[in-house]
Amino acid sequence: MPIDTPGMPRCRVGTMKSSHSRSSKGTLCTAGKRRSTSHELTARQKLFALEYLKDFNGARAAVRAGYSARTAKAAASRLLTNVYLRAEIEQAMDRRCEKLELKAEDTLQAISNLAHFDPRRLFDDKGNMKDIHTLEPDVARAISGFDFVTLYDGNGDQKHAFGQLRKIRLRDSLKALEMLGRYQKLFTDKIEHGLDDETKRLLIEKLDLTNATDEQLQELCALGTAGNQREGS
Repeated sequence: MPIDTPGMPRCRVGTMKSSHSRSSKGTLCTAGKRRSTSHELTARQKLFALEYLKDFNGARAAVRAGYSARTAKAAASRLLTNVYLRAEIEQAMDRRCEKLELKAEDTLQAISNLAHFDPRRLFDDKGNMKDIHTLEPDVARAISGFDFVTLYDGNGDQKHAFGQLRKIRLRDSLKALEMLGRYQKLFTDKIEHGLDDETKRLLIEKLDLTNATDEQLQELCALGTAGNQREGS
């Protein structure tokens, strides 16, 4: 039975639907988009998810979460294929973006501004460098730092400053262009799928081949041979 409450949207008891709404500041929010997955994960898996969000480096996150440094790479690869753990990471990223009011359009626009930045905007019509407080916000964001060097003339008591050399360091526009190219799928990276030696050793130790059939053993040998050929090519 529908329930009408003043000032609230109409909803139906016993049902819940995924919905999208925008906050007063325009940030896209999601409700009911993903189910909670915390009950599906162990304490160490949850810790790995938290550590992974710090730098998005799987191996380092695995070590910080308490996994062996010797097998951290293999552990991270296995953990990141866990659908529940991936959902946990995505939920945390959604919460972070919502808190910071981050939108994909804003990020893409910022990268585009850096990629196409024109250094001439740092100077006035007479070729003089503008004062930092007069720069437009997008121009100021293209600057990564400053170097100031005072120029001196004379020696001893005659030494005196006669000017200042100002250097401006700009952000890497080539890197920004590369990020735009990847977003537009202009580049194709070759990804090698294979197992490192340590992972292979651990896999062999875990395999019980005592009851394997001749056909299964032949398939395993064929897989190993194919993997070695890819590594050697």
